[in-house]
Amino acid sequence: MVSAHGRERRYQLSSPAVAAAIETLARIAPPVEVRSLTTAQRGEALRAARMCYDHLAGRLGVSVTQALVRRRALRLHGASFDVSSTGEGLFLDLGVDVPAARVRARRRAFARACQDWSERRPHLAGALGAGLAAAFIDRGWLRQSSQGRALHITDDGRTGLSTALGIDAA
Repeated sequence: MVSAHGRERRYQLSSPAVAAAIETLARIAPPVEVRSLTTAQRGEALRAARMCYDHLAGRLGVSVTQALVRRRALRLHGASFDVSSTGEGLFLDLGVDVPAARVRARRRAFARACQDWSERRPHLAGALGAGLAAAFIDRGWLRQSSQGRALHITDDGRTGLSTALGIDAA
């Protein structure tokens, strides 16, 4: 499906299987040669923090996922994550309604492990990952870039991520 946004055309993937295939191809593709400072800065911004479809990715997404695993909120089980009872409370403290994410998961994955192309480690995807990204944006911890998928961590976000998850997002 394609939708018009000004002069841009945005395409939606037909299924999670297509998304997984594209992610796999991206992991084996050769890196793009950087030829300008603008391209280098955009690339660094994407590697630092970005939206991957509708969930957090980049160093931030991987750091958040690792912090949730360290705190035993999440447990990697195959290609997905399980949420512990302790984790449900932590997610609620972060502004994420886990039962509501489970309801949304009837049409999509609940807590999928999405391989991060820049970090080569998994970050949290699925309905739970989308809920977490939305909660961080709603709290003002993250701000979306006006020119793409990059995310900017706000001062409140640095404080919140440090306090809630022990993440140094400097």
